[in-house]
Amino acid sequence: MVFPYPAYYPNQREIIQFISKAAAEGRNAVFESPTGSGKTVAVLSALLPIAEERGKKILYLCRTHEQMDRVVEELKRMAEGRDLKGVSLKSRRDLCLNEFIHETARTGGEERFACTILKREGKCVYYRNLERRAPAFEGPITAAEAAKRCRGLSVCPYEWIKGLLGDCNVIACSYLYVFDPGIRSAFLRALDSSLSMEDFILVLDEAHNLPRLAADIAGNVLTEFAVSRALKEVDDHGVPDAEGLLERLREFMVQSEGIEMRLRKEALLDRLGIEPGEVERLVDTGEEIRRRRLAEGKRPVSYLHSCASFLAQWMDANEEEFAFFSSQTEKGMPYLEILSLEPKTITRAPLTEAYLSVHMSGTLTPIEPYCDVVGVERYRSMSFPSPFPKENIAAFVDATVSTLGSLRTAEMYRRIGERIEALLSIIPGNVLVFFPSYVVLNAVVERGVDTDKEVFIERSAASSEENNRMIRRFKGSDNAVLLGVQQGRNSEGQDFPGAQARGVIVVGIPYAVKGPRVKAQIEYYNRVHRGWWGRYPLGEYYAYFLPAYRSLNQAAGRAHRSLSDKAAIIFLERRVLFDGKVWANIAPWIKENIRLTEDLEGEVAGFYR
Repeated sequence: MVFPYPAYYPNQREIIQFISKAAAEGRNAVFESPTGSGKTVAVLSALLPIAEERGKKILYLCRTHEQMDRVVEELKRMAEGRDLKGVSLKSRRDLCLNEFIHETARTGGEERFACTILKREGKCVYYRNLERRAPAFEGPITAAEAAKRCRGLSVCPYEWIKGLLGDCNVIACSYLYVFDPGIRSAFLRALDSSLSMEDFILVLDEAHNLPRLAADIAGNVLTEFAVSRALKEVDDHGVPDAEGLLERLREFMVQSEGIEMRLRKEALLDRLGIEPGEVERLVDTGEEIRRRRLAEGKRPVSYLHSCASFLAQWMDANEEEFAFFSSQTEKGMPYLEILSLEPKTITRAPLTEAYLSVHMSGTLTPIEPYCDVVGVERYRSMSFPSPFPKENIAAFVDATVSTLGSLRTAEMYRRIGERIEALLSIIPGNVLVFFPSYVVLNAVVERGVDTDKEVFIERSAASSEENNRMIRRFKGSDNAVLLGVQQGRNSEGQDFPGAQARGVIVVGIPYAVKGPRVKAQIEYYNRVHRGWWGRYPLGEYYAYFLPAYRSLNQAAGRAHRSLSDKAAIIFLERRVLFDGKVWANIAPWIKENIRLTEDLEGEVAGFYR
């Protein structure tokens, strides 16, 4: 074991021993421990000796670039006096130096396409320079450091990093490199054509995201806008034989009138009357249009290619593990959707084939359902206690309010608003408030939030860039409140350490609306996951209740990202205490810090003294 620090954080030694014992037994390791508890260095300390002894590489899968870089920084400390190498990977979009690609390509797929063509035709100077100017690989390096070194030499950072992968002990990268089948194949080829998943130990940080990620990878959406653009495209490029199919496709989408509705797979295919080989020909035609546009210095996009690829996927998807829908966006745009109901369609192969896997998160309890859903076999599991000093964390429950459907009245929204205002007057600095839905958020906002803090409101229709600008302004403030939603991009996709958030108020439980999509998932899970969870079918627990509880815990933990972070967690929801199924699913590290009190405001004020 190579531990680079003179002392251990709470739980670190136990995490190392837990992983080592699981590996010695030939088992995967699955555990829960909150962010900030030093999991990264503990996991590396446990796995590096195993990987070295057995000739394996470690793929450390992360959610953000910041987390990937943290892996490399820990590896640097461990590499002192040892021959250890590792890199963090960023996307082609983040690393590419070619101005032509930046000007013409808007998506990752378009960038991959343009990059492939330019390399093949010898038109990328940064790729050509790689052979004669590539810098030496001397030890662990982050993607940002690699980009800086390569930029000074006019060498492609993305391709240089790809060339380093075969020499690395540890590679920190996105989940997509392992779980997206197409990206995984290209990734393994870049490493070494002789390698397979058996040669890797997988580490899944924030593993609770895997089921949702699998659904995103396996599913697909096609909008009426894309079909309309495809019709214009076939007219511009002289592809008359595609016009009839696209017109029938658009008519089918518009006829749904925007109502979310589950479809039979054959309903669309019967309406379109697709000829044998027709879709494949249109995919090829779309590919040629992309090449032609790139040669003309234009964006390498083909909406015909998008439509044909979607139809090919619709035709190939089986109705046992996929569901098909028509619906519309918030702005009224009709769309068709292919929804993957079975995460193991994506997760089964890499998790089964990998030599070993370690799964961890601060919100993985209960662990058995996670393993059941994604297909983790032969594993040891553990939930570690809170590592946070008692003076830095306290959780409270206000049992006087609830967002239970039958209680959602103007009077209840008024009471929730008043409780939020009272807490905002007590909690110093920045505060996060997460609601169960935009409906509840908007109802509270409409009555007004009386506070001297600067108010930031998460908007469902905001673009990623608009939301990121708002979050940067919030984090830069010293007395602000962010009003957002659970299961949202800020309650699960952002971290708020230190002074960025001194308190978290969690309103209600984020149960999904039981529309056609949710019902389809429940029906599928009830078929494949037999048994009962209390008085509920196990499938309904997995598909409906558990995602809500994981999101509740995720929102509650946004402000505790290191052992020095001091923040209170306040649940404005009586069901946290008095509904047994909710209480049973509160993360143990939060539950053990819940303080029961009849003087909520006084106790919260006392916590900050």
